[in-house]
Amino acid sequence: MILVGLAALVVLLAMNAFFVAAEFAIVSVDSNRLRESASEGKRSAVLAESLRKHLSLSLTGVQLGITLCSLALGVLSEPVTATLIEPLIGGIVGEGVALGISVALAIAVTAVTQMVVGEIVPKSVAVARPLETVLRTAGAFSAFMVIFRPVITVSNAIAGWIVRLMGIEPAESLVSTPTRKELLRLLDSSVGSGSIDPTEAVLLSRTFAFADKTAADALTPRVSMKAIQADAEVGDLIEATAQTGLSRFPVYGTDLDDVIGVVHIKDVLRIPATERQHHPITDLVRQILVIPESKPLDSLMTTLQQADGQFALVVDEYGGTAGIITLEDLVEEIVGEISDEHDRSDDVPTVRRWGGAHLLSGRLHPDEVEEACGLEIPDGDYETLAGFVMQRVGQIPTVGTTFTYQGWSFEVTEMDRRRVATVKVVAPSPGVEGAP
Repeated sequence: MILVGLAALVVLLAMNAFFVAAEFAIVSVDSNRLRESASEGKRSAVLAESLRKHLSLSLTGVQLGITLCSLALGVLSEPVTATLIEPLIGGIVGEGVALGISVALAIAVTAVTQMVVGEIVPKSVAVARPLETVLRTAGAFSAFMVIFRPVITVSNAIAGWIVRLMGIEPAESLVSTPTRKELLRLLDSSVGSGSIDPTEAVLLSRTFAFADKTAADALTPRVSMKAIQADAEVGDLIEATAQTGLSRFPVYGTDLDDVIGVVHIKDVLRIPATERQHHPITDLVRQILVIPESKPLDSLMTTLQQADGQFALVVDEYGGTAGIITLEDLVEEIVGEISDEHDRSDDVPTVRRWGGAHLLSGRLHPDEVEEACGLEIPDGDYETLAGFVMQRVGQIPTVGTTFTYQGWSFEVTEMDRRRVATVKVVAPSPGVEGAP
C-alpha cells in the first residue's frame, strides 16, 4: 500500500506541476509567435490560441486543477509520509512523540516538495520557454477543460459576479499589444544585449518618433528658402539652379508671404533653346500645395506622395510663410540626412567632432541633437538648436557667446547674419549631473 500511495503522490505532484506550467505558459507566451505556429496548422497551437482567447475560463480551469491536486496531496501525503518517517525515529523517542514528529515532518516535506517541484520548477520552465510549454500542455489541458466544463463555467460565473461587485470588469481575453513606450524600452534592452544592431535601433526609434512630428519639425525654414520672384526670367531660373543645385523653387510676388506657385527646372525643356533666356518664368509656374505647420508628418507623407512635384509650402497660424517641405525631408526624418550630387555642404545640417566637443548646425532639431551628442534639449517655443540658444541667452547672440545648461557648455562659433549657424557643444565631465 505504501508503494501505491507513493505512486499516487508522484502522479498528483506531476499533475500539479502540469497545471502550474500551463497557467504561466498561457499568460506569458508571445501571441505573435503562437499565431504564427497556428497558421502553420499545428493543432496544439490552435488549441492554445483558443485558451488565450477565453482567458477567464482557462485560468478558472487551471485553478480548479491546482486546487484538486493540492487537496488530494494534502489528504494523501500526510499518512504516507508519516508512515515512512515514523519507523526511522521510533527507536529514538517514544511512540507518541514519534507519531507527532513524523506528522510534522511529513507536512514540512510535503509542503517543500510541492512548492519546489509542483510550483517553482514548472513556473520557471514555462516562463523560460513559454511557446514550447504551451504547445505541450494545450492538448491535455483542453481535454481537462472539456471534461470539467460545467464546474469551470459555474465557478467562473460566480467569480465574475463577485469581481463586478467590486467595480471591475473581468478580462475575457489576454491583451498583449505593447505600447510605444514598451516597444522603445524593448528596443533599448535589445541593443544592450546585442540582439539588435545600433544602426537598426536608430532607424526604428526614428520611425516611432515620426508619428509624433509635424511639418514644423521637418521643414526648411523661411530664412533658408531659395525662391525666385515672379518677374524673373527663365535665364534667372537656370542660373539659380546652377548656383544651388536645386531643381524646384517657390515663386513669390511682393515677398515670401506672397508665394504664388512653384517652378521646376525640367519645365524649361518645353521652351525652345533660342527663347529660354528671356522667357517669363510665370509661364512655367505650377500650383503649389499649401499646408499648416501643425500637419502631422505621417499624413503629410501620403499627401506629398500624391501631390504633383512632392513639394509643399508650409504656413504658420497667421498665414505667413514658415518654410517649405519635400518628400525627401520626410524620408530624412526616418533615415537621416540624404546627400546627393546636387546637395551643397552648407545647405545640410551638420554634426562634426572637434577635439572633445561637437560642432552642431543651428538648424538641427532637438531629437537630432540628442542623437548626435546625448544632450536632451527641453521642450520650448523653438524648433531647432539655434532657437534654444537664443532663448537661453535672451537676445540675438554673436560669435563667441557662451553659456552653460545642466553642465553642458555652449559656444556660438558661427553666425549667418542674425541666425545661429554653428554651435560648439561640450559635454559635462563624467560623474557630473547631465553627463550623457
